[in-house]
Amino acid sequence: MGLFSRSEQISVRIENMNCGHCESKVTKALSAIPGVRKVEASSASKIATIHASKGQEPDHATIAQALEGSGYTAEPV
Repeated sequence: MGLFSRSEQISVRIENMNCGHCESKVTKALSAIPGVRKVEASSASKIATIHASKGQEPDHATIAQALEGSGYTAEPV
């Protein structure tokens, strides 16, 4: 079984993610959420994809709170 065989994927739009440094900050903030296994952030598409363990998927409020201290806001995709 691979890393994603028991995970769920959630994508959010982050309009103010504009560069590689932004991607790193977003990835770090979202990776700190319990149950998150991997984060892929793209400033080109302005999308962050969160891979979380099944049953531990963060809700939008949790995602927004994790990003709040970094200066980013997320919208559901």
